[in-house]
Amino acid sequence: MTSKPQLTANRSNANKSTGPKTKAGKSIASSNAIKHGATAKHFISPVESQAYQAFLAALQKAYPNKNPLVAMQLERIAKIKIQLERIQTTIDATFEMAQEEEGIDANLMGLLDMDEALLDEAKSITSGDKGISDRVNLERIKIATELSSVDITELKTQRDFLNQTPQLCQYLFKRSRECAMSILNFIEIYAEKEVEDGNALNKIQDRLLRTMAGGLQFDNNIDKAIEEVSVETLRQAAKVYALEIHRLSDAFYKIHAYSRLREIPHLSIALNLETLDKLYRYQSTLQRQLSSCIGELLVLNKPSS
Repeated sequence: MTSKPQLTANRSNANKSTGPKTKAGKSIASSNAIKHGATAKHFISPVESQAYQAFLAALQKAYPNKNPLVAMQLERIAKIKIQLERIQTTIDATFEMAQEEEGIDANLMGLLDMDEALLDEAKSITSGDKGISDRVNLERIKIATELSSVDITELKTQRDFLNQTPQLCQYLFKRSRECAMSILNFIEIYAEKEVEDGNALNKIQDRLLRTMAGGLQFDNNIDKAIEEVSVETLRQAAKVYALEIHRLSDAFYKIHAYSRLREIPHLSIALNLETLDKLYRYQSTLQRQLSSCIGELLVLNKPSS
């Protein structure tokens, strides 16, 4: 047969290793194979071994040729087919996992009773973009501590607030000036929002408000500024900031719970895009090998003239 030399050359090329040559490279390749098992050269489960034996038996029945080269080709075809099925299963499972993960955040948001702002913050902290300490506002914690020892209902006048809650008054005075507005407007518009969000007001918004103020001047006397605010409004602010520690501890619990629960889906194999690309290329290589093996088998099994 004139085609046999060509078959030998093809077989020689197919057997040449295209993998890493150095010890370090082989070590990395080995760890990658262990990581997801998709490119392992051996069978990774009894199910695969059984599938291989069943498919090989079917091939041997279809090609009852005593030529050892035919036997070798049948084994190679059966093994490549099992490897291809494993890779495709891995790829399919990866996409299914990705689709499932799209709903994980929504489920955790409902489970932990988180709003979108806290969820975004939890994501940033879990991903390492932010530290959980970024959520701590020492000024507001000091205010909450101050208010914990005061009965707000017993504060009857603005002077009572100035005397018994000086840190609250100083904070309201400072923040309202930073936003270029009265203490009354600051309490009504922003006080509760900045505590709920866990952050100070957006810096861009602050700058915009100061620009819009156009150099508007305020009385720098804190006593007079506080006296312009009704006692009821001051109580409203006190109630808001008294909850700082409670809300902070609640947020910390939810962020911690989110980070722990969010890890669970990743206990399974999560393949990144780079790994998927490698799998696709490996899949293409195996498909070419399978086509080559089938072609060689057909030539070997062709009756001699």
